Amino acid sequence: PVQTSGVRTPSNTCDLRGKRVEEALEATELFLDRMLLRDEPVAFILHGHGTGALKEALRGWLPGCGYARGWRPAEAAEGGDAFTIVQL
Repeated sequence: PVQTSGVRTPSNTCDLRGKRVEEALEATELFLDRMLLRDEPVAFILHGHGTGALKEALRGWLPGCGYARGWRPAEAAEGGDAFTIVQL
């Protein structure tokens, strides 16, 4: 199981809402790189609900990205399925 617990704050959250898939994945890569440089253990990616295209693309990209040791959808108390939580 992925150990992705932490408190969501503005500094560990990347908001992708309104972005196209390509720019969202680029923004996520840059964000995760910065998070690793700060030695943060977990990142929260806000893709929203919308059409589901961002969520699907992000969750398909994460397993091969090299930054994520694991990931999972957020639980209801963590913001629900509009968020993906990434273990770094």
